[in-house]
Amino acid sequence: MMESEIRNQPEESIDDGLGILVRYKKLYHGSATPGIKNLNSAEETTLGDGVYLIPQQSDAAGYATRRARDRKGKPVVYEVLVENLKLLDLRKNENVKRIMPGFTSILSTELKKADLPWYKIKTLN
Repeated sequence: MMESEIRNQPEESIDDGLGILVRYKKLYHGSATPGIKNLNSAEETTLGDGVYLIPQQSDAAGYATRRARDRKGKPVVYEVLVENLKLLDLRKNENVKRIMPGFTSILSTELKKADLPWYKIKTLN
């Protein structure tokens, strides 16, 4: 299928509602870095390492403008076509509750590796 034939398709619920499958969707990435050809996981101080995409072009432009101002560069918005992407759906509280018990032990291990004395993790059920 050619890109010009692809239209955004609604996401599909998968894994008993725990996840979503995005068949085809245009998303946007706001940056202060010109000439990006491939999106790589970046060390990000805002939310953590990863690649950040958003469905609204205007929101990506706002983020790009902010990043460009911080870095004294020019804002750039990239359009990204996502195909057959499986995502964990954390927009639902019941999904957050389902994954948090397992995530708590992973987070605890990672924080101990970081040797940060100011935290304590307690599992609340």
